[in-house]
Amino acid sequence: MSRPAKWQAAVAALLLSATLPSCETLPGLTLPAGPGEPRTQTVLSKEQAAQKFFAAYQSHNRLAAAQVASPEALRKLNWNPLAGSASNLQLQENDQGDYVITYDGGAIHLLIYGDGHVGHNVSDVRITVD
Repeated sequence: MSRPAKWQAAVAALLLSATLPSCETLPGLTLPAGPGEPRTQTVLSKEQAAQKFFAAYQSHNRLAAAQVASPEALRKLNWNPLAGSASNLQLQENDQGDYVITYDGGAIHLLIYGDGHVGHNVSDVRITVD
C-alpha cells in the first residue's frame, strides 16, 4: 500500500471512529473480556443461551458459540464446515428442562449454568451416540 493510500485509510478510520458511539453501546458488538475470550453484553436466559449455541453449531460458527459457551464445551465438538452437518439437527427441551441437540444417531446434551445476574452459558456438553 502506498503512503498516500495509508494516509487516506488512517484518516477515514479516524473520521469513522469520531462519528460512532462508544463501542460498548454498539448493538451486536462483542468485545474480548480477556485474551481470546469473547464477551457478550446481554444477560441470557437458559433458553436463549441454548438457542444461540444451537444456531452457532448449525452454522459451524465457533466464534458465535464462544459468546455463550465455555472453551471446554467448544473443544468437544467439530466446528469444521467441511465435515458436513446432519440435515435433521433439532434443539429440544427434555422433561427435566435441559436442552439437547438431537440428530439421527445421537445427541449433544447442553449443560447450561447461570443465574439471574450473570446470565446463562453452555458450560459443557455431553455427547451420546445411538
